[in-house]
Amino acid sequence: MSTGLEEVENTNALPFGFVKKEFELVDLTGLTAEDGMILETSGTLTVVPTEDVPNAIVEVAIPAHLGSLDAYRSVSNISTPEILDVDAMDDGRLGELVQPDKMKNENAKIKKETFRLAESTITKYIKLFDLRSTQVPQDGDSQQNMDRTVRREFLSRLYGGSMQELFSKPSADRVTAHGHRQFVCPMISIHPWAPQLPGQPGLVFDCPPKSYDEPWIGDGSFPCIAGLQPGKWLYVGNFKWRGHGWLTREEWKSLPTSVKRDWVSYVMEKKWGVPLRMSIRLRRTLRKEPTRRQVKKASDAFEKGGRLDDVTSQEVIEAFDKGKEVTY
Repeated sequence: MSTGLEEVENTNALPFGFVKKEFELVDLTGLTAEDGMILETSGTLTVVPTEDVPNAIVEVAIPAHLGSLDAYRSVSNISTPEILDVDAMDDGRLGELVQPDKMKNENAKIKKETFRLAESTITKYIKLFDLRSTQVPQDGDSQQNMDRTVRREFLSRLYGGSMQELFSKPSADRVTAHGHRQFVCPMISIHPWAPQLPGQPGLVFDCPPKSYDEPWIGDGSFPCIAGLQPGKWLYVGNFKWRGHGWLTREEWKSLPTSVKRDWVSYVMEKKWGVPLRMSIRLRRTLRKEPTRRQVKKASDAFEKGGRLDDVTSQEVIEAFDKGKEVTY
């Protein structure tokens, strides 16, 4: 998931409108939930054309809050989409956004070939998620504390949760003790645009199944601990998810072959890759796009002792190349 992470002290609203200048309005008459991602935001129905995310986001005003995603089986008789061109934003406003080079920590070790995207792509996401820096204390003691790193094992012993996963979720008794339901722990060698410095925002990429199309925009905050290098994890602040989208096929294909191969190996080896692999299997066996419910049911069955060795790494990379599965 390409997700903007913004520190909780920053209250700027998310600008839901990012399109290419050449984008043409789509005919929304008769649109169904299966044609794209549909979500609710304060009485606004946001329709995101599946093939164009994140380059085409349109907003359609509706008079009332209509209910859950399952209620959106058809959408008709709605107003013309309002297209907001981020490229035409006022230069003064753009100047307030964080610059890509300010997001990097000089102590972070990043592989020569990692999940690198063109700076223009990173700038695009910065605009989309309205990412800005947050002021942090400048005195010597505060600076020393903000530079202090710990081992991941120490974090797990102190707070609970996994010592390896990106999303570390402590047990219920630990949550009762410290109040944090989730810690996000990106290793910078894998997530080179994740938050790396206190006060700076960042971008995290993930790859749940394409049918898991809900936006990660929430009111709750979570601690983010960045893995600058093995054995050195830095607390960079409490953050909120501030956006949603996924890499286009062109952006995915622009990545070095070794990076795509590494990413696919994570999908094949990690527990969080099971739903995506299950999505690929179901697409093959059903000969149509699986629903979120089907993927979840099959994934839950696998967790109870099922098998999933018939999905190959070649199938995974082909699914990404064709846009059947995506990196969020």
